[in-house]
Amino acid sequence: MSGDSRGTMIFNNKSSEEFGLWINFPLAPSHGAPVFTNTKVPGKSGEVLDYDGSLNNGTLTVDADGWRPKQFENMFEWQSAIMEWLITDDYSPLKFSFWPTYYYEAALSGAPTFTSDPENVGQFKMQMQFTVHPYAFAINGIDWQKVPKHPQNVENTIAWPDWHIVGNGNFTLIVNDKSYSFKDIDSEVFVNGENAVAYQNADGTVPLNDKVIWDNNDAPYFVHGMNTVSLITDNGVDAVSDGDTDTNVLPSNIKKFEYRPNWRRKA
Repeated sequence: MSGDSRGTMIFNNKSSEEFGLWINFPLAPSHGAPVFTNTKVPGKSGEVLDYDGSLNNGTLTVDADGWRPKQFENMFEWQSAIMEWLITDDYSPLKFSFWPTYYYEAALSGAPTFTSDPENVGQFKMQMQFTVHPYAFAINGIDWQKVPKHPQNVENTIAWPDWHIVGNGNFTLIVNDKSYSFKDIDSEVFVNGENAVAYQNADGTVPLNDKVIWDNNDAPYFVHGMNTVSLITDNGVDAVSDGDTDTNVLPSNIKKFEYRPNWRRKA
């Protein structure tokens, strides 16, 4: 399809184009509202607001035009396939062709509606509604990548990176002069930054929090601007050198050191 008012979306690792759906743009953006606790002070007008720094999810409504692809024999089969695509048990990246550098973390929040178009035989209009994480995430921060010495956060919002270290023994991760100690690691460790939890495997079924000493019970985070990262082994060797973390410069007990920076902005 052509034209600036229609495009595609990718959700749950599949494109709307596979289902004959074309997204109508522009969308009304999703915004997360700040969470306040209101306190009435006796004898004073108004209320005192206590903001805990968190945001509620937003709601995103997506309208689409649909033409049933030939691989679906009838409308029932086509709509069933769409529902199987959209229903997830957790957030999934939601990307739009009109905004290629960012994506949402979203989940379907209600049953989509399908309405036949009387003016166009074989065409249907569809509306979907998603509950959306209050931050939009940068595409360049979604994949595992080498850890530079000085990661640059160009967003105005702090980022909670995920970490993956393949190695053995003891080492200390230092981010912006804050230290995070890993003790008696056997083979590898994954760190979920936003939730400040450590695991031995990617699917999070083998916890390792008893092997990690957090700074102030929090995981490392990146502030706006330049940040500094080191990974120090017991013998004092830094595994991060001028952004080059190839295996030929890593200390003997560290085989891999990578991160997902999770750059984000308020949606």
